[in-house]
Amino acid sequence: MTAEEKAYQNEQKAKLQLATEKALKANKPPPTDIEIPKDPEPTWEEEHLSYFDLLFNDEEISQCFARSTLTFKNGLIVQYLGSGHIYQVQEKSLS
Repeated sequence: MTAEEKAYQNEQKAKLQLATEKALKANKPPPTDIEIPKDPEPTWEEEHLSYFDLLFNDEEISQCFARSTLTFKNGLIVQYLGSGHIYQVQEKSLS
């Protein structure tokens, strides 16, 4: 949704709220002629495999060993596992 479409949607919502308030004060039913555009549904589009998709095969990815390890100054050790999980350990003292 573009910025213009979102602005139009917000404008229509404000108009509907104002018209509903006026109708309630006059003891009339709320208006039904003001259309508020719906947000578009998200879509998924598959693309061709890239270089990064071909780095590891399914057998390697299923194994749970660290692909990458980060160690921070505060003693936090973060490991990105091949299965997609993230493992964090807090060390009290680093040697």
